[in-house]
Amino acid sequence: MLQDLTQSSNVSVHSDDALVGKVKAAITADDEKRKENEDEPLRRKPALVPILPTELPR
Repeated sequence: MLQDLTQSSNVSVHSDDALVGKVKAAITADDEKRKENEDEPLRRKPALVPILPTELPR
């Protein structure tokens, strides 16, 4: 099984400004709900940006 983890795999990636906007909206809604329930805020990455096409091999 451990050898299977070392083998390369192909994945499909969809990342753009629209997706970032949707994620930010979901984060805002989740934060508001957590605040209403008096839950602790979640730790999140400080910046959310799309993956640049130059970072993805074709």
